[in-house]
Amino acid sequence: MKPKHRVYCYDCGKPKLLFETEKKALNFIKFNADEIEEINGYKPERVYFCKACNGYHVTHSKEFDCKSSTDKALERYQDFQERWEKNKHRSKEKPKERIVYNSKRGCFVKKVLKH
Repeated sequence: MKPKHRVYCYDCGKPKLLFETEKKALNFIKFNADEIEEINGYKPERVYFCKACNGYHVTHSKEFDCKSSTDKALERYQDFQERWEKNKHRSKEKPKERIVYNSKRGCFVKKVLKH
């Protein structure tokens, strides 16, 4: 029933079946879904591509409503790059400041550092 091509998926942190093509994964569902349902109580419903494994997995979820952790990490990285590019010119214009305690005044003040 189950093929021996299980791999550890770093995206979800679990071992999963990995298929080279969508067609192979669909054939697996077609010929094994009923047997898997008898054993587990649910059957694989659809195929999806995993960027982390660079192949196809099967799942019993009917809808894919969330992003993979790989996609989330890529989005965070792209957002960081955009903010970096947008704000990198600001660091050249703004003088560096430091907050220091002024004992004469008895309070904290901003001190502009000279370059």
